[in-house]
Amino acid sequence: MAAHRRVPARQRHRRPWQSPGHLAAPRHRRRDPLQQLRLACPARDFPPQPTASYYFLDLGPRRHLTRLHDRLREQIRLAEGRNATPTAAIMDSHSVRAAEIVAKSSCGYDAGTKIIGRKRHIVVDSTGLLLIIMVTTGSVQDRDAARAVLCALRTCFTGVLKVWADAGCAGQLVD
Repeated sequence: MAAHRRVPARQRHRRPWQSPGHLAAPRHRRRDPLQQLRLACPARDFPPQPTASYYFLDLGPRRHLTRLHDRLREQIRLAEGRNATPTAAIMDSHSVRAAEIVAKSSCGYDAGTKIIGRKRHIVVDSTGLLLIIMVTTGSVQDRDAARAVLCALRTCFTGVLKVWADAGCAGQLVD
C-alpha cells in the first residue's frame, strides 16, 4: 500500500491560479450583462422614472423608429441625387410559412403558393427603399390587400404618382 503524503492545510484548498508560478486570475466576480449595464449607466444620468415613462409612452417607440427610417430614406435619396420624396413605387407580396406558436386566427392558406401562414405586402420606391409594409393572413388575395396598401401609400406618400404591381393585383382597384 502506498503511503499517503500529507498536504499542509494552507495548500490543500488552493486553486491552480493561486499557486506560485501561475498568473493570478482576476479577483472580481463575473457580473450578468444587466448589472454591467446598470454600472455603466448609473440611474443618476436619467430623469426620474415617471418622467421617462411618460415620454416613452407618449411618443412611443414605433413613431421614433418610423421617423428615423423616414429621415434615413430621405438622406439616401438625396445622396443619390433624387428627390427626397418618391414619385414611383413597386408593390409585391410574399407568403411566409407560419411557426407553430402563431395563432391559427392570424394564419390562412395561400392557394397560389400552397403555404399556410401569413402574407406580407410590401411597397418600395424605385431604389428599393421600404415605403409601406402590411401583414395579412395568407388567404387574403393580392388584389384585395392592394386596395388597403394603396390607401396607406396615398396617405403617407402623397407624391407617389405611379405604382408598378404584378399580375396578382389585376382587377379594378380604383373606385
